[in-house]
Order: sequence, then C-alpha cells, then structure tokens
Amino acid sequence: MLKLKLLAGFMFIASSIPVLADEACIAPELPELPTHGALLSYDELTAATELVQSYSVANTAYKTCLDGIILDPGSVSREAWRAAMENYNVAGANQNALGETYDKLNEEWVEAHKAKSE
Repeated sequence: MLKLKLLAGFMFIASSIPVLADEACIAPELPELPTHGALLSYDELTAATELVQSYSVANTAYKTCLDGIILDPGSVSREAWRAAMENYNVAGANQNALGETYDKLNEEWVEAHKAKSE
C-alpha cells in the first residue's frame, strides 16, 4: 500500500512538471575526464570529481524533464514520446559510463599515491 502511495505521489509530481510539446529537454554535455589517474595531482582529481558531480545534477534534471514526457504520452507525438524514452536510456547509460570512468581514474590515483607514501 505504501508503495502504491509513493508511486501515486511521484506520478503527481512528475505530471505537474510543465512540459510542452515544443519545450525541449536539454541533455547535459558529458564532461571529458583525464585519462590517467596516476598522473593527477590532488587538485586535478578534485576538479574531476566536481565535473562528475555537476554532470550528475544536470543529468538528473534532464531525466526529470524526460519523465514529464514519458508519464504523459498524450501531450506529445508518438515520435517525441519514443525519442524521450530513448534519450532517457542514453542518459542513464552515459551516467553509468561516466561513473565507471571516474572510478577507474580514482582507483589509479589512490594506487599511485599509496605507492608514493610507502
């Protein structure tokens, strides 16, 4: 019962987001991260972390915009609805790929700096 109430609440919130057929949800640009974590300074790693965090916030807002279209298919054309679904999936895949890239970068940084401190 609680799950049903939460779902109904989410649907109400999502349906209250103003999304017009001509209002576009704008995907955030994927940030470019350094390729070799072992070569980064602490400040460079911190800057990469901030890029990932900023992208995550923007990507969440983008997916929320797409939710407004997806949850109200009658408000847009079939093609626009399908595009919103595809874009939502791409946004999720981009978020996952960026997370994996950052995790690798961070692991390399930790390993390189752990070796220096020993």
